[in-house]
Amino acid sequence: MGREYLNAILRRRPVLTEKQVYRLWRCAIKDDDRLIDLILERMYEEMAAFDPARADAAMQLIIDRDEVAEPTFRALLLDIKQHNSTGI
Repeated sequence: MGREYLNAILRRRPVLTEKQVYRLWRCAIKDDDRLIDLILERMYEEMAAFDPARADAAMQLIIDRDEVAEPTFRALLLDIKQHNSTGI
C-alpha cells in the first residue's frame, strides 16, 4: 500500500520528487506527537509480535545510542517486511 499511495501523491503533485514528498511527510509527522506515538506504538507491537527478544535488543541499542542500533533496527524491520510479504 505504501508505494501505491506514494505514487498517487506524486501523480497529484507532479512537480515533487519522491524524496520531497517523503521529506514533507517526515516534517508533518515530527510536528505531531500523536502521530509519532501512533507510529511507534504500532511499530513496537509488530516488532514484539515478530521477535520479542530482537525487538527489546534493538530498542535498547537505540536508547543507548549504540553505533550498531541503526543496522540492527534496519535488519529487524527488513525481516518483518520479508515475513509479511511471504505470508509465513
